[in-house]
Amino acid sequence: RRLRLSIEHLANVRGCSCYFVDLDPRWVKRLISEKQYDQAKAYMEHVVDQATTIMKNRSVSALFTTPKLLESIAERYENEGSSLYEAGIRGVFCGGTTMDPQYTRFLCEELLENKIGFVPTYGNTLMGLAKHKPLTAEDKYSITYYAPQPRALMRVLNPDTNAPVEYGEWGRVELTTLTKEFFMPRFLERDEAIRREPIEQYPWDGVAEGRPFSAFTKKCGESVYSKTKTKILLWLTCPFYAGVQRTRVARPTGLSITAPVRSATRWGRTEAVCSRETCARPTARAKGCEKIPKRIW
Repeated sequence: RRLRLSIEHLANVRGCSCYFVDLDPRWVKRLISEKQYDQAKAYMEHVVDQATTIMKNRSVSALFTTPKLLESIAERYENEGSSLYEAGIRGVFCGGTTMDPQYTRFLCEELLENKIGFVPTYGNTLMGLAKHKPLTAEDKYSITYYAPQPRALMRVLNPDTNAPVEYGEWGRVELTTLTKEFFMPRFLERDEAIRREPIEQYPWDGVAEGRPFSAFTKKCGESVYSKTKTKILLWLTCPFYAGVQRTRVARPTGLSITAPVRSATRWGRTEAVCSRETCARPTARAKGCEKIPKRIW
């Protein structure tokens, strides 16, 4: 709810309109746990229908959503012979579920085509949103987040000793909230991440490549939006993104890394499925590439 109100307030301050699509990820997780995959897919299509209807009938330039739904929306436009950029999207806020370097590269190069501004987000109600370090070539698509100090402090700890891990090592995320209204010391999150060095802009430790804590992975899965209790898609029709730099890059004939399932279908390049050494979009499927199952959510 707090995130929704913040985004709506931002839109109003900038003289824009804001549109919402409510989600119920708990219902989706229940359907998947009961192996009702057809129902889960139908619900996803229902959400994507609402999103694309708004985007087609309003002047929308910014999108706030989760990685999986961003992929589904982009795929819907692709099936219609269009793209997010052609639909008018100039900026994307994306967060709520894991984004490893492989998937981040897929989002930036495939879905956003390196022409749409990409702002990854990480946070919760206790902390707010952590700021990300702008991606550079040296980062290799690994996203690093820095807590909004002094309101919040994040550390990466060894789960066995509760001591900070060395830079570049994995550990469990610990959050301390320090505000006038609330004090929550040393709260152990359900996430694990890599400890990263301070930078000039944020002279304190950062966390990178956050994902569900390994001790919990067998007990609880990761859904569409595993962090906050308000599951929403947000769109802003805001001129703020009108000045986003547009960069054209040459598309490769194949991916140099192991791609996600949808990317493999799209490019037609997987070790086990694709019948060709390399395939070029968009004729990959017509040249002998077998279709492989896509992720439900």
